[in-house]
Order: sequence, then C-alpha cells, then structure tokens
Amino acid sequence: MPKRDKSIRICGDYKVTINQNLEEETYPLPNTEDLFTKLAGGTLFSKLDLAHAYQQLKLDQNSEKYLTINTHRGLYKYHRLSYGVASAPSIFQAVMDQILQGLDHVTCFLDDILVTASTKEEHIRKLDEVLMRLERYGLRVKLSKCQFMQSSVEYLGHRIAKRDFTLLMKSRLQPLHNLLKQKQPWSWTAACDMAFEEAKQLLLGSTVPVHYDGNRPLKLAYDTSPYGVGAVISHIMDNGEERPIASRTLTETEKKYAQIEREALSIIYGVRKFHKYICGRKFTLITDHKPLLAILGPKAAIPTLAALRMQRWALVLMAYNYDIEYRKSADHMNADAMSRLPTVVKDCTGEEGSVFYFSQVDDLPVSARDIAQATRKDPTLCKVWNYTVNGWPNYVSEENLKPYFTRRYELSEDQGCVLWGMCVIIPPKYRSRLLDELHHEHPRICCMKALARSILWWQGLDGCIEERVHSCSCCLAVQKSPARAPLHPIHIDFTEKDKQFFLVVIDSHSKWLEVLMGYQKRWSPITGHN
Repeated sequence: MPKRDKSIRICGDYKVTINQNLEEETYPLPNTEDLFTKLAGGTLFSKLDLAHAYQQLKLDQNSEKYLTINTHRGLYKYHRLSYGVASAPSIFQAVMDQILQGLDHVTCFLDDILVTASTKEEHIRKLDEVLMRLERYGLRVKLSKCQFMQSSVEYLGHRIAKRDFTLLMKSRLQPLHNLLKQKQPWSWTAACDMAFEEAKQLLLGSTVPVHYDGNRPLKLAYDTSPYGVGAVISHIMDNGEERPIASRTLTETEKKYAQIEREALSIIYGVRKFHKYICGRKFTLITDHKPLLAILGPKAAIPTLAALRMQRWALVLMAYNYDIEYRKSADHMNADAMSRLPTVVKDCTGEEGSVFYFSQVDDLPVSARDIAQATRKDPTLCKVWNYTVNGWPNYVSEENLKPYFTRRYELSEDQGCVLWGMCVIIPPKYRSRLLDELHHEHPRICCMKALARSILWWQGLDGCIEERVHSCSCCLAVQKSPARAPLHPIHIDFTEKDKQFFLVVIDSHSKWLEVLMGYQKRWSPITGHN
C-alpha cells in the first residue's frame, strides 16, 4: 500500500487464512476523548511516530510460518508482526500501554505518541523519560515524522494547541453548507458573507474549546433554533469565564420536534455526548427555557401527561447528579451560537413511539395525513401547531387558545399533528366521524370516554361523547325506564359478614337504603332455606 511519503507498505491478505483461525486479542483501543483528558495544562507538544509500527514486535519462531506471503519472487515468511493480522492493533496497543505506563501527560494511540507539559523544563524531562523507555524496550522512532516542542500539532485528526483543540471538520455555518448541496446554484449572498465573518470571530473568541480539567466546575448549557439544537459543556475558568470543551448540533429529524422537546432533546444529547465528563460528579444545567426547570428539574416528578419521549428523557436524567439554572437568552449566547451553526448531517428514521400511537390513529376512518392537513386549515389548531413547534408566548388573549395554553408544556408535534401526551388532537372536521366510529358498538358513556381518551382529544370531548350517547336511538330503545314512583320497583339482596346475615333493600326512585340484620333462620321464610 502507498504511504503519504510515497513509500510502500507491504501488507498481507490474511482474511481467508490465518485471521479466520486466530484467537484474537480483546485489548481495547483508547478513545480519543479519553486521550485528550490527559492534555490539560499543556503548553508545548512533542509528537513521536514509531518507525514501522507493528513490525517492531518480533514473532515467536513457531508463529513465523503462519505469516507466509506469496510474492512474484517466491514465498517469504515474516519474522515480525505484519500488517493485515486481525489482532495486530490490539497486541501493539497493549504493548505500548505497558511500556508507557505511569507517565503523566503522555498519550499513545498505536504508533502515535504525544507528550506535553506545562513548562519547558518539565516538557524536556518528560520527553527524555519517554525516549528512554522506548530505547529500553528496543523501539525506534521515525525522525522525519516527529515534531518536538511545538505550540501546535495535528494529532488523531485534531489540531492540538496550547489552549484549545479544534476539530478538523467542515464549517458549522448553515448558509455555507447550503452552497454545497446538490443541484444548488452557487450564489454568495450577504448571509454567506455574514456566516463567514461570524466563523472567524467565533474562532477568535472565548467559544474555542479548552482541555478537560477534572478539578474545575462543569456547566452544561443548551439551546435550540430553527436550524438545530446545540449543547455546550463548559469549564468555569479562574477569571469567571466559561470555556466550552466541545459542542455540536443534531439531526434534521430532531429539529422537527416541538420547541419544548427540542430544548429537552439538547439536554439529553449533552448528557449522553459528555457522559464521560459528568458521570459521577455534580454539574449544573443552564437553560433559557423556564418551563424545563419544573419539568426536568432534579426534584421534579416525572411528567405523566407529557409526550412519551419527554417521560423517557426524564428517566434518563435520574441517573445524573445535577442542578438546573435559568439564564436569560441575552446571556446564553454560547449555546445559542452553536444551535445556529448546525453541522450538515443525514436524516434518520422516525421514532418507534410515533409508529405506536399513529398506528392506532390510522386504524380510524381518517389517517395522520388527513388530520395534519385539517390541522393546518383550522384557524385555532393552526396557531396551536405553530406555537407548539416554535414556542408559546408568555400570555394569550384569545379564549379559544387558553385551553391549549394551559397544556402547552404537555403538547408536542409529530407528522404535522398536535399531540397532548399520547393523544392526537382532532380538528373539528373529523370529530363527528370519529364519534360515530367510537360509538359503533354502542358502548356506555364511561367505556366510550375511556376508549377515546387513550388515542385522541379535543376541548369538550367528554361533553360531545355524552351528547352522542344520549342522542343514539338504538341506545335509547334498549335503555331501562326510570322509576316513576317510590317503591316501584325495589331491589332486595342478602349479604353476609362475620356470620351475620343482612337484608339490603334499595328503592329505585328515591335511592333510599334499608339494611336489616338477623340470623339465617330469621330469613328462611324469604330465602326458602333453614
């Protein structure tokens, strides 16, 4: 295989031979985030590249015959560990970790070693320790690929510098990403120019990430925008400044959630993304969305009437030790900026929860698409949908919106429909049709209400159900006639408790109750038993 310096690396193709019969090593490769946590406080960096990597490890003589390769010059067997062996990375990483164990501010990923320290003298001392270890175990470095005492180096796809490491990735600016879309005509607009300038200022400002430090307080901030959802985990520096460690935005599907769900989603994304930093230690959640203080606060009960995903997220947060703090939007610019600079990501499929409750709705005479279209055409529900997606105001004056305003923290949007918890809110156009379907088997009022409340809702649903049952001619034909006079009729029955018999008499007209106590023999003339 050709290398970057145009030299050739010989690799064996062992996938159909030795790799199928190997007892592979299970030693894990280190996570890049774990490696970066060792870089806190570093000011100078030295990068060492081991020459020939795996091939510095000698093979046992009995194993050499298994690594035989067929070339145009005949058969050759390896005396050292070859590229192409399935367990080679694990074996080599285990050896390197053993060689470099006990050295602080030294990271190693396979054949790439990074050394750092807070001062020049300390850096030289640590670098000398690393080189002595390598010499002791007979390992050699490739001098042409090494870098010593640098203020900035590229390591594992990241630019490592004195105060920050910046991920080498595409710009996080939406207008610039739009220029790269297929079939999108190239047009450099004022928005593109503004995004470009904002990116430069962002890199120069305090939003550039710093290295993780386990001794500094942590804050997890988040925010949402029409473009995406951002989460930023920050250290509180000595001067009170908050410096983020890492940040990113979320998928297009998640951006379609209701406003309150997008806000909550950024929390869940943040705690999952930065789990290694916050697990087992207390941290502070920062939000500019006040409703979440009561819904997802550490002392708040799980919201039973909220959407299922909100309930699941509340359960996820129970595993963490955190406080939640409100911050005005004007002071929440770090997370707000990240939410407005989304990375282009591929869309993903909908959630299983959507399939569950919409499959029940689709069994009705109308589909989710029909409900969504009618929702957009209804003047009231159209506003409810818009407020649910983009955020509710602090007050509404319209009377028809107040029932939804009181439930605003429990409303969500999916497939163009508005949901209250798990119930789809039905537009007026389809309410009569659905009431007919629900009353098809002529259930009683209580049964019909229970069935309706499990899948749908609208303001005044209970009254509509009662009116429909009372106006049903079939139900009226078989309904029992009410009592017209006292004692016409009466209901009699016996009951027993503690070997005592009781005669219970109820008048249907007045609902008067009489209970007479006696022994079984007393009632034998009535019951016919002695």
